[in-house]
Amino acid sequence: MERPCAIVTAVILVGCAGRYIEPSPSLDHPANPAAAEAVPPVRSQTLDLAAAEPVTPAKAPSDMEHARHGHAGHESAKPTATPSDSAILYVCPMHPEVTSDKPDARCPKCGMKLVKKSDPERQ
Repeated sequence: MERPCAIVTAVILVGCAGRYIEPSPSLDHPANPAAAEAVPPVRSQTLDLAAAEPVTPAKAPSDMEHARHGHAGHESAKPTATPSDSAILYVCPMHPEVTSDKPDARCPKCGMKLVKKSDPERQ
């Protein structure tokens, strides 16, 4: 019985007395100080404003252009100074100065559909 305990004790002592050798990373591993410097990634051009095309505001078509395209009777929403109290007023969410009494009108500046104006007494 002493023999197995002596063998176990000897194995433990030899194992503890052994020298630890730290493994070295390969040359292409980023933790290796001798590794070559990584190539920086290519910068994305998706949100680069310098590479973007300039945005120009759309010009409103003249009455002659409407007549040539068969839209002579088409009227766009025009800003009004004083709306009548009995009519429902529609306004542009982006341009509150653009108003109309037509429910399907669109803003001549941005093209958004006009929405029903909230009651001024509530505000």
